[in-house]
Amino acid sequence: SIATCFYYNTPVLLSNGKTEQIGRIVNQKKELEVVSYNLNLKKFENKKILNWIKLPGDDVVWYRMSYASANKTCSGDRKSVIVTGDHKILTNNGYKRVDEIKSEKIATRFLIPNSFGKLDIFYDDLVIDKLSLQEIDKYKDRMSNVYCLEIEDNHNFIVNDMLVSNCGLYYFQHGRYFVDAAEQMIKADDRTNGEFYTCPAFNYMIKDGKKVFNYPISQMLGTGTPEDLQHFISVQKQIKG
Repeated sequence: SIATCFYYNTPVLLSNGKTEQIGRIVNQKKELEVVSYNLNLKKFENKKILNWIKLPGDDVVWYRMSYASANKTCSGDRKSVIVTGDHKILTNNGYKRVDEIKSEKIATRFLIPNSFGKLDIFYDDLVIDKLSLQEIDKYKDRMSNVYCLEIEDNHNFIVNDMLVSNCGLYYFQHGRYFVDAAEQMIKADDRTNGEFYTCPAFNYMIKDGKKVFNYPISQMLGTGTPEDLQHFISVQKQIKG
């Protein structure tokens, strides 16, 4: 099973305000900061890339998401993103898979007028279509692989003004699978920002011929900051009554 991903040309918004193709970032393992959104504090932050993910693009169902740009300069100005159907996008009803979005509006970022560069979230209408075989064949040199990023803390980033998620939990069928993969990762000194992380172990499992599947979850509560922890505690109290 292929992880939720994008094709090579997808532009990622960096902390310096510029964009760069996700394929280039992943292939060169660029240690950059991207613009990310803190859902609890409701503000944009600059966050480091923790991991670069590249997987074969065989048997992928591609979708084109077309939406109005919140920073549009003329009537009818629209943007689009090509993405796998199982990627999760922030909507007015929370994170949803692309192939599950129906009447929801997606979250895009926009520049607040007269605010000295302040960004905010804007929920926008969109149109979703499956790419035809002819279109996929046209872009096949850029779709032979799929690409994604793992971002610290907020676990989301912006592609072409749209906020997308990369959050997930890691499970292994047998502990020995993780141990074997982790040993390969450590032997290869495959570090991210000078440290070893769990996610790259899956790359070594795939190289060994094992299958990796993804299972979507409805919500993730982080505990990486004091504010996140307090939010998590308050949610736990609500659940327990």
